[in-house]
Amino acid sequence: KEVAVGDSKTISIRLISEDKEVGNVVVTAYGIKKNKRDLTYQTITVSGEDIASTKRDNFINSLAGRIPGAMITSTSGMPGASSSIILRGPTSIDGTNQPIFVVDGLIIDNNAVEAQDRLPGSQGNRNNDFGNRAMDINPEDIESVTVLKGPEATSLYGSDGSNGAIVITTRKGTKGKSSLSYNNSFRTDRVYRLPKQQTVFDQGSLGVTNPFARTFFGQKIPTAGTEIFDNIGNFFQTGKTQIHNVSIDGGSDMSTYRFTASVYDNEGVVPTTGFTRYNFRLNSTFKLSPKLNVTTSFSYISSQTKKGFKGSTGFLLSLLTWPVDDDIRVYLNPNGTRRTIRIDGGAEDDNPLFDVNYNKNFDVNDRLLGNFQLSFDPTKWLNLTAIMGVDYYAGKGTMFISPQSNTNLGAGTGVATGGNITEYRQIQRLLNGVYRATIKKKFGQLNNTLTTQFNFDSRKEEVNGVRGERLFDPNFVSLNNTDPLTVASTTTNTNFNKLGLFTGYTGSYKNLLNFTLSGRMDGSSRLIDPLNYQTSDAFYFYWSTGANLILSDLFTLPKPISFAKLRVSYATNGRDPSTSYVKGNKFIQSNTNGGGFTPAVFQGNPDLRPEFGKNLEVGTEIKFFKGRLSFDFAYYSQKVTNQIIAPRLSYASGSILQWINGGDVENKGFEFQILGTPIKNKNLTWNTTINFARNRNKILRMPAGLPQFYNSDTWLSNIRNISQEGGSIYQLAGNRFSRNIKGDLIISPTSGLPVFIGGSGVSTGAYSIIGDRQPDFTMGFSNSFTYKSWSLSFLLDIRKGGDIWNGTEFLLYTRGMSTRTLDRETPRVIKGVLNDGLQNSANPTPNTIVISPLFRSDYFSSGSIDEDFIERDINWIRMRDITLSYKVPATMIKRQKFLKSASIFCTVTDVFMITNYTGADPSVNGNNASTRGGIGGIGMDLGNLATPLGINFGINVQF
Repeated sequence: KEVAVGDSKTISIRLISEDKEVGNVVVTAYGIKKNKRDLTYQTITVSGEDIASTKRDNFINSLAGRIPGAMITSTSGMPGASSSIILRGPTSIDGTNQPIFVVDGLIIDNNAVEAQDRLPGSQGNRNNDFGNRAMDINPEDIESVTVLKGPEATSLYGSDGSNGAIVITTRKGTKGKSSLSYNNSFRTDRVYRLPKQQTVFDQGSLGVTNPFARTFFGQKIPTAGTEIFDNIGNFFQTGKTQIHNVSIDGGSDMSTYRFTASVYDNEGVVPTTGFTRYNFRLNSTFKLSPKLNVTTSFSYISSQTKKGFKGSTGFLLSLLTWPVDDDIRVYLNPNGTRRTIRIDGGAEDDNPLFDVNYNKNFDVNDRLLGNFQLSFDPTKWLNLTAIMGVDYYAGKGTMFISPQSNTNLGAGTGVATGGNITEYRQIQRLLNGVYRATIKKKFGQLNNTLTTQFNFDSRKEEVNGVRGERLFDPNFVSLNNTDPLTVASTTTNTNFNKLGLFTGYTGSYKNLLNFTLSGRMDGSSRLIDPLNYQTSDAFYFYWSTGANLILSDLFTLPKPISFAKLRVSYATNGRDPSTSYVKGNKFIQSNTNGGGFTPAVFQGNPDLRPEFGKNLEVGTEIKFFKGRLSFDFAYYSQKVTNQIIAPRLSYASGSILQWINGGDVENKGFEFQILGTPIKNKNLTWNTTINFARNRNKILRMPAGLPQFYNSDTWLSNIRNISQEGGSIYQLAGNRFSRNIKGDLIISPTSGLPVFIGGSGVSTGAYSIIGDRQPDFTMGFSNSFTYKSWSLSFLLDIRKGGDIWNGTEFLLYTRGMSTRTLDRETPRVIKGVLNDGLQNSANPTPNTIVISPLFRSDYFSSGSIDEDFIERDINWIRMRDITLSYKVPATMIKRQKFLKSASIFCTVTDVFMITNYTGADPSVNGNNASTRGGIGGIGMDLGNLATPLGINFGINVQF
């Protein structure tokens, strides 16, 4: 405080306790640091140390359980798998719902290859995974991660931040003598969660054993003289990973630097799979004058992923249905050809060892990130900042299907096509710049900050896909090894430019009342009609406001309360389409070998307008016992109108889908975080954090004339995402059995089996809602204990409620490998009424047809449906990670001169899971992170490998 001395010899000054400020500085948009007490919205910060300690290949998975209101889902347990993250529920029916990622003020790309739209041959997202580019970040480079959720919190990022922002601050150099740090980790992974299989009944059908069948409805396997093989154990291997990180940092009052080099080398639990990543990063700061500062960062990443195919065409389903009395390791004939089980010439799943050894699937990426920031203070009250960034990467991938393989990625099996190969090349370039002026002035008791900012965003992407068939040499992986008459290619060019102008005012009265008001105008090239070039259509305006009141400074509160704050914010938000070229019709390259051009799948709409959101957040933050216990609560209500979706058209139009506006989506919920230090003394410290979130998502309105909408990218088996009024984006739809007006199953009088809606076979009727994946609530519970030189920490991830479709179990059931089929020797009558014309009368005819499943294999195939394998109200408690470390005492370090610090650690990830889900892992994505449409394939489990258990050992030393 500043106090006039005057003539007084004694001065009494009452200072505000500093314990409310320490550790409360957070990094918000574009690297701007703010004191948390001044914010009018909730922010959650995760330390880089917590993220790096888990030693995961994709750092996004390290955030699970640490952020209230975040749904984080990994696609599979294979190396280099993509992960998706959704904050405070999905807001878009047909677009992306993931937040943006920001590294040191630079918006980086987090996309994955859209195989469905970019590659020839109908490559589906459900059969492959191309990773997500945020996985390129080295966790060891992360200083902290700040999560911004509401539009008011991300107003500086514009519509890009409408789904929130993951703001990453990387580690910088420190002043003083240069130091060298090295850490490593050696990890082993083991598959420990797999679906259960029956080993009682043999191959065959109708109760007759047939050793050449791939269904298991024969007689019981003879217990005498039959060798049973551990095919699962003989397939999976122990995964191995080694990580090495080296960093050099130092500096002076004029400049600092930090250089890091890292290698992540993984061999997966699935043979031939692995993930390798090399990271190099240089951060530096320069103080050119007392008024001029420069910050730069440059990063180069090179990665390679060797993968197995997933889903219905992947190795896992074949492995789970391989006969237990046949050795899976014998997958080749003596002449080197693929050994098959069937002798009737019919198609059968590949032996999984043949699949992973002869069907190749890999991609390579090289990426360059650059960031240059200039900060100039011409006066004490004015700051001028300019940030320029580039994110450039080039990727290539290959999918090779052997001519002996029955794997089908959408354009024919390897056998049918004579083998096929698909290759792609992707080049992505993102340029963005920010120019900001900040004025800070104080008038009496009022602190004023005015910020004006201009930013631009320019993105270019080119994807070239080529596919060829009929291989000349069955084992040579090259496009030149295919018949030229079968070669088809596609080229997809996407350009996108965006401008933004932001003005915001922040006021603070006596440091106890803080208030903000901001407005932003964005311009998006995606909203320009190429045939009616009106640039005014591309611009849209929105605004936000917020306030907080520091109650602990305004009132004398009870002694245990050391800090208390109330906050409220309201924001509107515009959002442009998630894809380019939506206002005009376009032609695309034909992806057949005939070449030429064809109308695009999507038809444009010149009247398309941006989506518009409204968000209210009310919250409080309270600290007790001088910060030993704190509580942060937020209630929010968000509504997004004018949804941009693409429903189906009549095929006579020449296109399949057309972009339209329509539909309102609402998310309401609350979140809280409790941080406490129950024990803190000279030798022992215990810190604990509890995160809790509950969100309710609801579709308030659908477009006129469109009662239901689904995105075909989400289609697995006969399950898909479905959107309809009154429901939620989390809902699943499928075909169902017919029922009478009383709800009784309708039974065929000839087969004794249920009748599908629309007929006795596969459903031809409208899809019905059969499940809702929305959880009741999610929680995270983390603890860290420090006793002298020892540290122990662990994280529990908890979810209550939400449905999961167990498609893997459905396939095992229809093939007779599920443990649910073990009662097949017991005759039964399916409860229902006969389809004899009286089913809807007052006295329908009860079904009395006796079925013996042992001799009626169709009981399992035609008598079941996807809905029967929706597992409802799934809960879990997952031990995400446990870390035990020991830091060598300083007294021991002092005995030698070259070592400054040293520690050893052991980390175990995905230690255990307690759940009522009968499958391997309820936290799955049947598609991948690139899939649009609500929440894509989250909660759809078909041929997905569960995350393996990992054990890490390593050291950290500093010289």
